[in-house]
Amino acid sequence: MPTPGAEQVCLWLGAVGMLVGTLYFLSDGRGVEDRRRREFYVVVVFATATAFVNYLAMAVGFGVTAVELGGRPTQVYWARYTDWMFTTPLLFVGLGLLAGATRRQLAVLVGLDGLMVVTGVLATLSTATGVYAPAGEPLVWWAVSTGVLLSLLYYLFGPLTARAAPLSAALRSTFRTLRNLVAVTWLCYPVWWLAGTGGLGATGPVVETAGFVVLDLTAKLGFGYVLLSSDEALDDAAAATDRATDTGRPAD
Repeated sequence: MPTPGAEQVCLWLGAVGMLVGTLYFLSDGRGVEDRRRREFYVVVVFATATAFVNYLAMAVGFGVTAVELGGRPTQVYWARYTDWMFTTPLLFVGLGLLAGATRRQLAVLVGLDGLMVVTGVLATLSTATGVYAPAGEPLVWWAVSTGVLLSLLYYLFGPLTARAAPLSAALRSTFRTLRNLVAVTWLCYPVWWLAGTGGLGATGPVVETAGFVVLDLTAKLGFGYVLLSSDEALDDAAAATDRATDTGRPAD
């Protein structure tokens, strides 16, 4: 069995990566004066900073608990789920702001996201042996969580994409890039969980942890970099929001 020390190295790399990304985004946003553009920086910085805190908790051993899997003690990183619970809705808020989503659309996205993470938690916790974890229960919760994810992606490619259709070419291009980045990386999460220690056990703890670190860094830092480096798209998003406010466009 791989040593816990190797897992800890992966977690420290995740924490350092999120910290460097947070500091970069903070520095990049120091000169931004437009209130609408600052909203995007706030979303990205809060996402990466929250991820840093949770990775730090896991790296120092606080964000982990021990459960029994297959008759042996196994570490479960609960801080991984508190990370996702707070950071993944922020990414959807960023996408929603970019597309000019209504409050109702944002509520649907955030609600589905929360349900996806909660059922993912249940899948992980139900892997513990005992009377409360009958055989196959983790896969049931995994299937429910994956089904919610697919519903979430359908909403992204359906109503939210339609919302962005009338916007400028730069906005549509950036939105599509971010939407596709979210779709590809997030589809990898349930596959990687299924292959890991909580699912089929095809990967060991170190490989599983390293994979989640790579996915998290790609999903959050990649999303933030693409979004905040798209100057024309952010300017167009700010202008579109101002026009909607001036014309009294319904927010819901």
